[in-house]
Amino acid sequence: MKICWRAVWVYLFLFVNICHATTATYGEVVVDGEIYPLTLEVTLPTGVNTAPVDGYPVVFALHGGSWNSGQPQDMQDYTDILAANGYLTVSASYRYTVQDVGAIKDVSFPYPAQLNDAKCALRWVRKQAALHVSDTSKGLNVNVDQIAVMGFSAGAHLALLTSLVDEELLPEQKTVTARPYEVNCFADDQDSSGETVHLYTSSAQAIIALAPPTDLLTNYCVTPNLVQTALRNLAGRETTGWVCDGEERKTMSLCA
Repeated sequence: MKICWRAVWVYLFLFVNICHATTATYGEVVVDGEIYPLTLEVTLPTGVNTAPVDGYPVVFALHGGSWNSGQPQDMQDYTDILAANGYLTVSASYRYTVQDVGAIKDVSFPYPAQLNDAKCALRWVRKQAALHVSDTSKGLNVNVDQIAVMGFSAGAHLALLTSLVDEELLPEQKTVTARPYEVNCFADDQDSSGETVHLYTSSAQAIIALAPPTDLLTNYCVTPNLVQTALRNLAGRETTGWVCDGEERKTMSLCA
């Protein structure tokens, strides 16, 4: 029996040398006393023998899914390739516009909840870098001066906003849902008055936006009902004031 060694090596490369991710929690949502964790996947570099002196470069990834579906594992095709080329990757989850799982089932989280989560997760990465500097047995060995934010589709929309929107926490539309909730970002602290204090920045040195929706009014006007529903959920309100023809164009207030 002849053995095709080329096929064997391809098999070993694709199915044995798989990059394994570690799950971490960067924050939590508390609804009616129940806690829903906000998680991310960290994939360590596999393509280098030793870490750079200043730490690994980072690619921070955000999945797509119309802001209402998807998971960090959806970005694995990208993160595995990046990890094999020496990048540490972090793929973050974020709240859906209409949550339908776990403790926060049937709770609406319109914009800017998704952006606030993405920025929190990126600040968490910087916090882990600071922990590693003080104690090399803790945190992540990353270079905070070499961070790129990458996203696909809805994740690309968030990737663009993550580094371009002001650092201050954007107020969430909590009146959309009757169930009160609080969000805790594990990268932040509070001052004596209970106000949130950002100890780290969510800035990045590069943005990789793959198929980003940028003109949301046009997207709304030329796409089927499924996309229109996604945009209404993102806005957290009805779209009676959005004009699709004529000279008047009322833009959705989805960027700061």
